[in-house]
Amino acid sequence: MNSSPCADFEAARPPYCIFSLSWNQATPAMAKQVSSLVNMYRVTADDWDRWDHVAAHFDVSRDFAAANMTGAVGLGGKSWPDLDMLPLGWLTDPGVNEGPHRRCNLNLDEQRTQMTLWSITKSPIMYGGDLRKTTRLQVAFYSFNLASVSEERKDLKRSASYFSRVLQKLKELNPLKIANSQGIRSWSANGRTGELYLSFFNLNSQETTITVRVSSLGLLNSLPVKNSTAASSTCTYNEVWSRKEFGILKETISQIQHLMVVLYLL
Repeated sequence: MNSSPCADFEAARPPYCIFSLSWNQATPAMAKQVSSLVNMYRVTADDWDRWDHVAAHFDVSRDFAAANMTGAVGLGGKSWPDLDMLPLGWLTDPGVNEGPHRRCNLNLDEQRTQMTLWSITKSPIMYGGDLRKTTRLQVAFYSFNLASVSEERKDLKRSASYFSRVLQKLKELNPLKIANSQGIRSWSANGRTGELYLSFFNLNSQETTITVRVSSLGLLNSLPVKNSTAASSTCTYNEVWSRKEFGILKETISQIQHLMVVLYLL
C-alpha cells in the first residue's frame, strides 16, 4: 500500500479511516504497513459465536500488544488492532444475511471472557447482534457497567467503550509466573488515574486454582504509591464482574476459578 486508502475521504472531512478486511490472520509486521494510514484495522478472520473463535484471539492479542501496535501512530492520531465485532445477542449464521435468526451460542462465562479480553486489549468495541432484539438485561451485560467497580469511583461509571479508552500500558503477563499456568492467561493494564486492572482467564474446561504472587509480577510499582511495600499495605481491590470487595491487597491473589474470567481493579 503506497498511499492512504482514504485519501479522497480525508479531503472532505477530518481524518478517520477504518481498514477492515476479513483476512485469515494478520501479523504485527503486516500491520506496520497500514497502521499509520488508518485508525483501526482488522487482524483476524470473521469472529463468530464459537468458543474456539474466542480462544484464538488470545495469541493474536498478545502478539500485537508485545509489538506495541495498540495505540500506535495512526491517521490523524492513533490506530487500533480490531479483533472483529462481538457476536452477541440476536444473530444469523455465517454467510446468511436475512435469517433465520437465533440467540448467541456462547454461554455467559464465554461472553464475559470475550467482553473482558476485547476491553483490556483495547480492541474497538462493536456489537454484532440485532439491537432491536436486545433486552434490558442484555444491554446491562453488554455495556459492561463499571458502576459495579466502586461507589467511590464516580469517574468510572461508564460502558465498555469507556473502559477500553481509559486503559494504557497493557500487556499479557508471563504465564510462567502464575501457578497452574496451563490453560491460564493473564493481562494487566494501567488506568489513566492510577488504578491497575489485572485479569485472569481460565481456558480450561474444568475449575482451576489460580495463585499469583503479586510482587513477582512487578505491577505494584505502577500504582500511585511507588514503594511496592507501601502499595501492598494500602491498596484495596475488587472484582469487576461480581462486584466482590476483597479489602487490602495481600502478597498473593488466590482463588478457585469456577468462571472463565475474573477482572480485578486495584
